[in-house]
Amino acid sequence: MELTENSSKILFHLNDPVVSFDINGMVIYRNGIARNISQLTEININDELSVTLFDFLDVKGREIKDSAVVRKVEILDSDFKDELYEMNLRYDFDDQIFVCFFRNITEKIQLENQIKLNQILINEQIEELTSNNDVLRKKNEIINIAQEDIRSSLRYGKAIQDKINANQDQLSKLFPKSFSFYKPQNYIGGDLIWARDSKFGKIIAVVDCMGHGVPGAMLAMSVFHVLNTTLSEGKFESVTEFLCNVTTSYFNSFFDRNKEDDFGDTFDIAICVVDQKSNIIRYRGIKRPMIIDREGDLFELKGDRVSVSDAFASQKIKKEPWDKVWPYKEGDKLYMFTDGFTDQFGGIKNKKYKYVNLKKFIKNISNEDISKSNRLFDQELWDWQNTYKESFEQTDDITVLGVEL
Repeated sequence: MELTENSSKILFHLNDPVVSFDINGMVIYRNGIARNISQLTEININDELSVTLFDFLDVKGREIKDSAVVRKVEILDSDFKDELYEMNLRYDFDDQIFVCFFRNITEKIQLENQIKLNQILINEQIEELTSNNDVLRKKNEIINIAQEDIRSSLRYGKAIQDKINANQDQLSKLFPKSFSFYKPQNYIGGDLIWARDSKFGKIIAVVDCMGHGVPGAMLAMSVFHVLNTTLSEGKFESVTEFLCNVTTSYFNSFFDRNKEDDFGDTFDIAICVVDQKSNIIRYRGIKRPMIIDREGDLFELKGDRVSVSDAFASQKIKKEPWDKVWPYKEGDKLYMFTDGFTDQFGGIKNKKYKYVNLKKFIKNISNEDISKSNRLFDQELWDWQNTYKESFEQTDDITVLGVEL
């Protein structure tokens, strides 16, 4: 097999070695880069077989009919250090000449090795992620079970709280024209609506206990018990005396053996007795007011600035020993509420709703049927919490109670 002059020039300038031998191992042709390759040059085949180039050709020549490809060949010469080749063999039976073309596949092998390594790493990561997912799945199962236990407890707690809170049916029996808007922050809460018949008349109270959720609900249950016990004992002749008895009983239960700082104020309360025989409202409260709406004109009866955690709370209340009295007439509306509505954040500037806005709202709905006020207060709260920019979470338990006389 004889090379033309042009072919020889092209091959000479290739970056890959080209060399040919006769059957005796004599070099017939080699290009520029193959200048140091001879029949005695050692090659390594697939990291396993190391032989001289001619010995390999002599053996391979008896196997191939025309051509063959040997992959991953390393030429053991300093000029080709760390390089890997694919050796393309061609044997010319007529001229009895071997032609060896070494194509550099170093980058290809490196890429393949990197791909294999990456695949190993990916498989290891998949195994690790699978293992982690199994751990997370088991943890999620534990969390879901715990959450379901909590939800179950809250549902049962709500059922209990619904029993102690005066619902709309109970209110309607005392006051046919009335409404209650009760919305705890966390399913159950520390607000309490209490309504009973008493020797003075129909008595209603709205209580705002410290905190919300389970702690608030527990305090509300305690206040509920104290209110019932105080009423059943009957040792009072006025709303003022009733409130003083409640504060004293609560203090003895919670603060007599505890430090004041352990509980803070514990609860605020507004109490009102409607004496239908005398057409008189008797009111007293701790930090909670009562608003009276008479044909759109609003009047406010304020609560005392004392704390039930104060051992002298009842004495301070009795400094003004008389009930706050309002001679009512048919159509007057009474509103009692906790601070959850007025303290709710919202609006365009993300500020508290405030007491002044609550009074404006009550004035605006003065001509509405009070039995429908639950829906009106719910809509007002939603509008305040949800603006065109964002929505605000409820920040406290919310209770509003309204009665038309």
